[in-house]
Amino acid sequence: MTQNRLNALRAYVEAQGWEWRNGKPIQHGEQIIIASGDQQVALNYYPRRGKLVPGGPESPLKAALTNWLAQAEPTGTSGASPTTPSPAPRTSGSGGSTRLDALKAYVAGQGWNWGPGATIPYGEQIVVTSGAATALVNFWPKRGRMQVQGNASSLKADLQAWVERGQEPAATPETGKPAAVFTGPHIGMDESGKGDWFGPLVVAAVYVDTRTIPLLRRAGVRDSKELEAALLPQIAAQIVQIIPPEQRLVWSMLPEEYNRLYAQYGNINLLLAAAYAQVAAQLRQTMQSATDTTTAPADLPIVCDQFSQRADRLEQAFAARQLPRPQQQHHAEAAGIGVAAASILASDTFAGALADLAGEAGLPNPLPKGASAIAALQATARRIIARQGATALGRYAKLNFKPVRELLERAT
Repeated sequence: MTQNRLNALRAYVEAQGWEWRNGKPIQHGEQIIIASGDQQVALNYYPRRGKLVPGGPESPLKAALTNWLAQAEPTGTSGASPTTPSPAPRTSGSGGSTRLDALKAYVAGQGWNWGPGATIPYGEQIVVTSGAATALVNFWPKRGRMQVQGNASSLKADLQAWVERGQEPAATPETGKPAAVFTGPHIGMDESGKGDWFGPLVVAAVYVDTRTIPLLRRAGVRDSKELEAALLPQIAAQIVQIIPPEQRLVWSMLPEEYNRLYAQYGNINLLLAAAYAQVAAQLRQTMQSATDTTTAPADLPIVCDQFSQRADRLEQAFAARQLPRPQQQHHAEAAGIGVAAASILASDTFAGALADLAGEAGLPNPLPKGASAIAALQATARRIIARQGATALGRYAKLNFKPVRELLERAT
């Protein structure tokens, strides 16, 4: 790691709102202390070897720094010429600096952070971060070109897509119109367990505002699918600390309740739309019953993934409960940090339920996730049937899955 990379690391740390201070003297190097709340990491920097080694107990802060160090390694040799940078679209009256400013505005609008990177010939580098994900953007103003570097991540893909299409935000496949980005107060919603044989269907909603949004960013909140499983409960615990109880709600629809409601609706997307509407309505009612009755205005956006090709299903469910029209988007976790927070709470609740249900079934390990590892899923179902009988499977599994029904038919 060169001094430039150390400067980029410091920019990343400061952009996250973490503390950077000198540590104790070490042989052949220097020590840096990075702190965030009650978490602390000691980084030993050895300039002659270009090494930076994080120390201390495992924590979300240490994991974020370790991931940054792994992802921020230069992809080419020092001084090498940049390869195949993407051409900038030509617009009348717009200079190179305007394009870089537009990128910075886009980054800020996504809730990401940016800071100065390494010095590059004839250009400028910025470091863009989102939680533990990091990407480098090289910009050459005379040529008006940009290049995105870094390990594969959704952050890098989003930045590359922005560079390739110019300054316009992403278009939604259904409407072709730019997708909205919610940087102010909103309710974010997400679910977990929809496509899993075992465990509940979990729907979560989180209200965020100008106080909690920056706190969630600093905690590393992003789409739960981008988080390591070991970090999920830690970040979920931070969300619970940041968001007051009356501003978050999680409904864990255990398999028995799920199977009863699925029989009523006959369609997973209709059931999910009803569940989203119920959770959203209950959260708004809870917020309005709290001391500050202004926290849930009638026009407060409710943002979520579009989980069905028919967006009207969720719109109708919301209208039936006199809720505002939901803002449905693909990859909504990037559109509003409230959705990302809801995604983490839902996923963490789902994982905990798999462990709890396994204990009730007398199994040593959590029930398996997903629906693709057929052999493991069938083996678990057979063990439950052997222990408790065929009728008990509905307490642990979703009976609308055809392979689950076939197992029951063979067992009865």
